[in-house]
Amino acid sequence: MAPNIENGWFNYDLKTEAEFLFKKPVYVINDVNAAALGEYRKGSGLVYKSGLFYWLGIGIGGAIICDGKLISGSHGFAGEFGHGGSNNHNLKCNCGLNNCIEKVCSATTIPNSLLTILKNKYSEFYNKHFSNIKDLDMKLLFEIYNNLNKPIELKNSLLEIYDELFNHISLLIHALDPEVVVIGGGGSLAGNNLLELFQLGVKNKLTDSYKDIVDFKLALLKNDAGMIGAAFYALEQSLKTN
Repeated sequence: MAPNIENGWFNYDLKTEAEFLFKKPVYVINDVNAAALGEYRKGSGLVYKSGLFYWLGIGIGGAIICDGKLISGSHGFAGEFGHGGSNNHNLKCNCGLNNCIEKVCSATTIPNSLLTILKNKYSEFYNKHFSNIKDLDMKLLFEIYNNLNKPIELKNSLLEIYDELFNHISLLIHALDPEVVVIGGGGSLAGNNLLELFQLGVKNKLTDSYKDIVDFKLALLKNDAGMIGAAFYALEQSLKTN
C-alpha cells in the first residue's frame, strides 16, 4: 500500500512484476525501512543495537531496529508510524482514516499549520516576519527560526504542532526501550534546531527513568540512506535463500 503515490498503490504485486521484467530474484522493502537499515548499517545508528527511525517527508514513516534487526512484523507492515487514527484533530488522512499524525506533523502540512497558529496567537509577530512570505517550506521556516535566534513565538508554535508526534515517540520509547531515536527525511534538513525541539518535546513526556538514556540523532546519509539500506537488505535476503 502506498497511498501518497498519485492514484495510490493497493495490493500491487511489485515483486512478481519486477522478477518477470528483470529475470532476477527481487526483494521488496518499504522505503523508510530501507532508509532505516542504511542508517543503522552505515549512518547515525551504527553504534547502536536498537532504535526508532522517524522519516518526516510527504508523510511520516517509521522503522524499528531491535538487537540489530529490522522489525517488519507478521505481514511486513511494521513501522507505519504516521497512521492509526488515535489523535483528535478530525482531519482525513490519505490512508482513509481520520486523526492520523501524518495529517498534522508531516513536512508538507507543518508550514501552513504554523502560519495559522501565528496568526491566531502571535499576530504582531506574524505580521512582522511572515505576512509577506509565500511558499513557506521547512527549510525556509527553520532558516527564519535560526536567523531570529529561536524566538519564543516560533518555538512554542512548533512545539504545539509537533505535540502529537512527540506523544507517539514517547509511547514507543516506553514500550520498546530503544537506545536511540533517529530523525530523517526532508523535514530533518532543518538540522539541529529541529533535533533540539524533539529532545525537549519528547523528554517532557518521558518518565524519569528514560529521560537521560535515549539518544536523539539526525540521519546522516540523507538521500543515499534508502539505496544503501536496500542493498544491505537484498544481500541479507539472498544469503538466507542460498
